Amino acid sequence: MNTKIELNHNKITRVRDLSDLAIILFPHNKRHQKVYLAIYIELKYATNQSLPTLAWIAEKYNFSHRLLEIVRAKMRRMGIIDHISKF
Repeated sequence: MNTKIELNHNKITRVRDLSDLAIILFPHNKRHQKVYLAIYIELKYATNQSLPTLAWIAEKYNFSHRLLEIVRAKMRRMGIIDHISKF
């Protein structure tokens, strides 16, 4: 199984919606794709596009906190989200 993320101009132009982007960023893992979409949508529509915690998302969409943390960490490493500290 190939885990390399390929973002060439051909793939980017074929992206129709968020689910296509989720497939590109998290290939071969539908659970990670669903968690990515939940996090992305909740952040997009949050006030100032910032949330103090993501833990409630796992409960709202019925997936584990561990899975949420795995996907959140991957999104952070890819630069999709950023951790904002109060300090």
